[in-house]
Parts: sequence; structure tokens; C-alpha cells
Amino acid sequence: MVKTTIKINEIVKKEREGKEPFWLVDTDQGKMTAWDKKLVDKLEVGKTVEADVKTQGEFKNIRGVTSADVPVETVGSSVKEQVEKPKAKAYSNSSSMYVAYAKDLCIAMVNSGTAHDMSNKQAMDEAIALVKQARDAFE
Repeated sequence: MVKTTIKINEIVKKEREGKEPFWLVDTDQGKMTAWDKKLVDKLEVGKTVEADVKTQGEFKNIRGVTSADVPVETVGSSVKEQVEKPKAKAYSNSSSMYVAYAKDLCIAMVNSGTAHDMSNKQAMDEAIALVKQARDAFE
């Protein structure tokens, strides 16, 4: 955990079906989460606080507030409520998606006759190169 000075831009309560709520806190250092209502009560939009922030991968979680010049009675008005609907499972590894694209492209090339002067391996190599080119163009 690292003590970090952050400015609070927005606080949004997220409710998930069948699970405890959490708060998404937009700060001057990016989005962070908070899972404790008492902790969130110490935060106020527009104020700067010194917080204990734990980073896990790409996620930053506010674990504590050590210094805050925040009047607690005004916090409730600065929190937006939002119900989060379940989302489809995101791909954690998109390589299988790229494999499917390359396979589909290779089959289309072979069936259309575009790859008539190529072996199946050469057609697949060409399809892979095209998929990589498209992926790189959008990153």
C-alpha cells in the first residue's frame, strides 16, 4: 500500500445483483475503487485527501484515508447511485479470438479462389499477417 494524495472528481455507487455494493472513485490519478461505506463517507467531490492505495494489476483500491479535510455531512449529496447490470464475460486472452479470425479469413480466401496459387499453409500465413495488421492498426 502506498500513501497517495488524490483529488476526488466523482464518486459513483455501483450495485451488483446479489453482491455487496462498491464505489467507483474518479480521481486526478485515474479511477479507483472503494469497498467500505465508512471510508467513502470520508470522501467528498472536489476535495483532496491523503489515502492508502493498493494497486493490484491495473486496479487501484482505496483502503484507507489518513488525512481528509472533508465535512462528512455533505458527502451524501455528492454520491451518484447506479445499478450495474451483469455483463458478458470479457476475453481475458484475446488470442483465441485472433485465431478464429485468421481461420475464417483463410477459409474465405481458399473458398473464393483468392489463394488458388498458395498452399494451405501459405494461405494461413497470409491470413495471420492480415489479422495482425488489422489488430495493430486499431491499437
